[in-house]
Amino acid sequence: MPAPHRRIAAMHFTMCLAMRAKLATPDATALRLAVIAVDKSFGPEEPLRIALHDFADRFPCARRDPSALRQAGDVLFDAVRRATWPASDPRADIGG
Repeated sequence: MPAPHRRIAAMHFTMCLAMRAKLATPDATALRLAVIAVDKSFGPEEPLRIALHDFADRFPCARRDPSALRQAGDVLFDAVRRATWPASDPRADIGG
């Protein structure tokens, strides 16, 4: 598992990208940097990576439609927020 600071940096890049998308000011360079950082720090099955790649797939068409871009930014921002939640405890007798 990568160092925590790399995961935090990847989430920061992705959050900045999501906020720019919510403002309808897309940036292909920010998308490229976020994809690189997330691919290095998150596994292929992790929800943040899946959401970012979905955003990247929709980006070429969504960048021309401000409402679609804002919606995609909302979805990506929610994925970043969920990535900050603590992992559930696998032991029910300890975690409840």
